[in-house]
Amino acid sequence: MTHTTMCVRVQVYKARMQETGDLVVVKVQRPGVLEGISRDLFLLRTSAKVFQFIPLIQSDLVGLLDTWALRFFNELDYVQEVISLSLSLWHVLM
Repeated sequence: MTHTTMCVRVQVYKARMQETGDLVVVKVQRPGVLEGISRDLFLLRTSAKVFQFIPLIQSDLVGLLDTWALRFFNELDYVQEVISLSLSLWHVLM
């Protein structure tokens, strides 16, 4: 496997299947990453609730953070990612 990229939550490798020779992408999620992100988002959400009381802040910080967090957690769901990619490929090929 060839290391391709890494960020805080995932490492991505390029590999070749022994049986077929096909190139594949292998994504590895670091252990405990979901728990760490959940804790961080809890702290951010708690802070956002406090900042909502500042009169100068006119945005819904909690709602904004919740929307962002939902998308972020979806990015960590690799099973859903495979399903989405498969459906996209099916639509392209059909």
